[in-house]
Amino acid sequence: MFISYLINLLPKDTAEKISIDDKINLEFAKLKETYKGSIELEKTSVDLKPEQSVDAKRKPKSKDTLQSIIDKVNEQYMGQFTDSDKVIISGIFEMFMNDPEVKKYAQYAKENNPEMFIKSLFPDKFKDIALRLFTENHESFEKLFTDTSFYERVMDAMAKELYKKLRK
Repeated sequence: MFISYLINLLPKDTAEKISIDDKINLEFAKLKETYKGSIELEKTSVDLKPEQSVDAKRKPKSKDTLQSIIDKVNEQYMGQFTDSDKVIISGIFEMFMNDPEVKKYAQYAKENNPEMFIKSLFPDKFKDIALRLFTENHESFEKLFTDTSFYERVMDAMAKELYKKLRK
């Protein structure tokens, strides 16, 4: 399964160099030893050749980070996502990306696992930015602070996407 996923990420043009470090990192997989010993293959005299050439498939271009955050929150909110919700998310995202401390958070993302970043490092920064935007635009951000479920979903989706983006 891993190889079938990986082949879709490899370019067709062999001259193009790509980095697959972030794609082969098994950060969400748990490995458990179920067998210990050697595995031996049968010896056969059959010459195996593929019937047809296998072309590498390109993965469709992913959406930008902001759109991924909006889609994840919208999916969790089961389509009850308004235009003002999009304003909230894009405002927080833009303010974070323009923040002078964004380099520090990029370093945090590179040095820590996703759970540490999402649960421990990012929430305080998210709260700081959200409060700053709330004071600037009270009406648009009222939902963020009155609906704790929405706040948690937005923060979680944003932390996951920013973690990915900052690791690159």
